[in-house]
Amino acid sequence: MAKDTLKKIVDLFDGEVFLKCDGFDDCVIGCCFDKDVPRLMYSKKKMMAKMVKQGMTKEQAIEYFVFNIEDGYVGEKKPLFCEDEFID
Repeated sequence: MAKDTLKKIVDLFDGEVFLKCDGFDDCVIGCCFDKDVPRLMYSKKKMMAKMVKQGMTKEQAIEYFVFNIEDGYVGEKKPLFCEDEFID
C-alpha cells in the first residue's frame, strides 16, 4: 500500500522529478514543495523499522540513517524525513 503512495505522487505531479531514497519506496508518506522544489517526505519510523527488519539493531539503523541518509547532501531535491515515532 505504501508503494501506492509514491506512485500516486508521481502520477499526480507528472513531469516533476523527485529524488528518492533507494530501497525505501514503501516508506514515502507524502511530498511537499519547498520554494517550488519538489521533495518527497519519508517516514523515519518506517525507515528504521525496515532496517531493523533487515537485520540491523535499532542503534545500527539510527547510525546508518544519520550518517548515510539524513546528513548526506544530494542536492536541493533531497527528501525530507518526518519524525513520526510518536504516531501509531
